[in-house]
Amino acid sequence: MPVDWSRPGGDRIDVAVARRRADDQAHRVGTLFYLPGGPGGSGVSAILGGIPLSADLTARFDVVSYDPRGVGRSHPIQCDANLVNANVNTIPFDPSDPSVYRNLVAFNAKLGADCREHTGPLLDHVGMVDVARDLDALRAALGEDRISLYGLSYGTFTGQMYAENFPQHIRALALDGVIDHSQRGTAYQPNWAHLAGQLRMLADQPAVSGARQGIGHTAVELADDPGVSFCSDWRTDFAPVWRRPSTGT
Repeated sequence: MPVDWSRPGGDRIDVAVARRRADDQAHRVGTLFYLPGGPGGSGVSAILGGIPLSADLTARFDVVSYDPRGVGRSHPIQCDANLVNANVNTIPFDPSDPSVYRNLVAFNAKLGADCREHTGPLLDHVGMVDVARDLDALRAALGEDRISLYGLSYGTFTGQMYAENFPQHIRALALDGVIDHSQRGTAYQPNWAHLAGQLRMLADQPAVSGARQGIGHTAVELADDPGVSFCSDWRTDFAPVWRRPSTGT
């Protein structure tokens, strides 16, 4: 793929792709693209690990996914680990202290420069429109006029950008856990601040009594484990949501 889609003849990168062919080729409908979440999710790993789609879908559709540019096997963004892990904490944000914001801006500038030095020009071309253009190039390479798409969480950004730029090539589009890309950052701040605050309180608690650590366990497993110590707010706010069965559309 071109690093910069406005200069298709310039430098190029490889984008990793995986395909699971339909089980019932005689009744194949077409190609279904799985748009990975994250950011940072690997669609290739999802395919290789057995993507959780219904038997009806995997019987009638070739399922295709990819590692978005800058992620996983697709020229991943590289940054200094010590700088990334510096853990500049900006939430909750104190508007009465302007130095907090200045420190954040300075840190982001330093981190951005470091990542650009280690990654190269791709760092300036990892937006969702760039990914949508990669996706349409994959569609064309597969010889499909129209494709179906399933976007999950952050993958809904890709789905929205594809729909805005290539509506003529969409057979069906399903977006699960939609993020409204038209909102400005301030619209997200209350929700993200609340989430970050709850997760920080959770992180401050002992993960698991004894030597075993809780990292890597699912939320439901941790909530059901009597050896795990949770703050009461986490149980109240998060556990009921994660325990809720998936129903409807």
